[in-house]
Amino acid sequence: MTNAAESVESREARLAALALAGQNEALRGERDDLRKQVRQLAESLAAVRIEADQYRARLDQGGLEPAEPAAPDLAGEWKVMKASPDLRMVVVDGGAQQGLRNGMTMFVLRGDRPVARLIVVDARAAVAGAVVEESRDGMEPETGDRVIPARPGMSLR
Repeated sequence: MTNAAESVESREARLAALALAGQNEALRGERDDLRKQVRQLAESLAAVRIEADQYRARLDQGGLEPAEPAAPDLAGEWKVMKASPDLRMVVVDGGAQQGLRNGMTMFVLRGDRPVARLIVVDARAAVAGAVVEESRDGMEPETGDRVIPARPGMSLR
């Protein structure tokens, strides 16, 4: 091999190594950002879980009146945006603007089969956080499942 060819290969190898080092650094930055987001979401979910537990305790002790059941004219169907089986929490893509209220009972459906009963604990303008009150046969809500308001006579069975 000639000196010129070795020189070209050496230069190409250095350029490739520099490009890979730059990509590696960018990926590390993205990883760190994602870790930070996950940490913040976990902290937020934990805080909501604590609030939900406190809400349930006050409700059980008679310190709060439960919200009115979903009005028969409350029409709508929403989706589970995020589900956390460990925390037994979900985020629903509908909120107060769509008529969802704290304390409201909702059902999660997969296909036409009920999967879980939810209690809304944090109804914000466009999204709501809910606690999984009961689930069916070990099933848990998953991202993309449908969410509907509870109706009289509805159950998981």
